[in-house]
Amino acid sequence: MDIQAKVAAAIATLRPSCGRDAINDLLAAGFEGLLATNGLGVGNRSPGGLYVSAMKTGFYSGNPQGLQPDQREIAVLSILTVQGADANLALHVFIALASGITVADVLDVVLLAGMYSGANLLTQAMRVVTKTFAAIIGAADARATGPAAVFKCIMEAFPDQQLDDAREFLRKMAAC
Repeated sequence: MDIQAKVAAAIATLRPSCGRDAINDLLAAGFEGLLATNGLGVGNRSPGGLYVSAMKTGFYSGNPQGLQPDQREIAVLSILTVQGADANLALHVFIALASGITVADVLDVVLLAGMYSGANLLTQAMRVVTKTFAAIIGAADARATGPAAVFKCIMEAFPDQQLDDAREFLRKMAAC
């Protein structure tokens, strides 16, 4: 079986517990925690709260007044490719696949965006996609349930010492 077929089979295994609503809920909770940790308001009328509310009500599940989820993910994949945003690109590769974008289309979007951003970013983005595909296959093989478990598998492929240090600092500050 080729890699595209393996990834498609893994997504088919993961999709029942990783629907758009589950992804919305997870990302909204994550952003709410991030904003609160950084001292930003998350109340209903604050800019952060409005953003979290928008995520909770369908940022990834569809907005009839905006881009459809597959269109949004194509745009996000392109942007993250040209930014060299490895971990975010990895998560959005999964979100794109879970949203119904094919493996071939993910590769095409990254290739096109990478060609316009230079060989170094194209090469890096293709490495990210390859590692992400392996993590998705691993998550399916491990019978991961829900987007949080899949995100964890993906993020393990992209260790970030600065992020780990920041988490440790915040943990120590919260203990005071």
